[in-house]
Amino acid sequence: MHAPLTPIRLLSANLVLLMALFSTTTWADEDNIRDPKLVLNVGPYHINSIATDLLITSGVGATVGLSFENTLSMPSTADVQRFDGYFRYDDRNRIEFSYYGLKRRGQADLGVGGIDIGGTTFVGVTTSDSEATIMKALWSHSYIKDNKYDFGIGGGVYINSSKTTITDSTGPTPNTATADVTVGLPVFSLRGAWHITPKWQIWAKQDLFFLNITDLTSALSDFTFAVEHQTFKHVGFGANVNYFTTTASTTVEGKDAELIRRYSGAMLYAKFVM
Repeated sequence: MHAPLTPIRLLSANLVLLMALFSTTTWADEDNIRDPKLVLNVGPYHINSIATDLLITSGVGATVGLSFENTLSMPSTADVQRFDGYFRYDDRNRIEFSYYGLKRRGQADLGVGGIDIGGTTFVGVTTSDSEATIMKALWSHSYIKDNKYDFGIGGGVYINSSKTTITDSTGPTPNTATADVTVGLPVFSLRGAWHITPKWQIWAKQDLFFLNITDLTSALSDFTFAVEHQTFKHVGFGANVNYFTTTASTTVEGKDAELIRRYSGAMLYAKFVM
């Protein structure tokens, strides 16, 4: 008499089958590039939960907060095209890169009282435009690397070029405030990849930055987790999730100002390898 097929027995049988499948699949069985020199990931990047907050504290301790999404009705989501990848110039060293742009427009009625931004009071219907370009270039060294695992450390620079324009149309002369800033931040990077099978791979990456000097404190955190399938020899597909936070605080004319920006995102992409 056979023992009944319980859920535990069924799960155990499936696990044994998967282990047997993985153990009999060798890297020579698959016709794809094991250690590509050049990798390009291209695809749509959906950004959500965007939150940009400006906090200004006067010398007497009073704090005024401005939320670009709530106060100025900036969209909290965006869909952009993103470009990532790396070039491996020897067995253990590579240059990583990333690029995407973000445009948003919001319109809000600030009422008769309005709000003060940079010494200018904006009232009534106010239009806000924001454009940002985010670029990244990193060097990374693989300190553990074989056919299945690749763990690396490195460093580089994040470049954020942004321009924000706020305009109200109340009165004969519109009020306008513009901020155009380009900032380069050095970052420390940790990454790890696991080739589950010759075609399936998961990887994660954490980029970090922190600076605390006289009258200036800044921090950045960028975490990504991805799953990829090398469908063909030179073309694969992947999906990732991303969490990004940056803060900067300084003192201007006796007032403490802090800018906080955070968002999460998801990307579906084609992966080209050479």
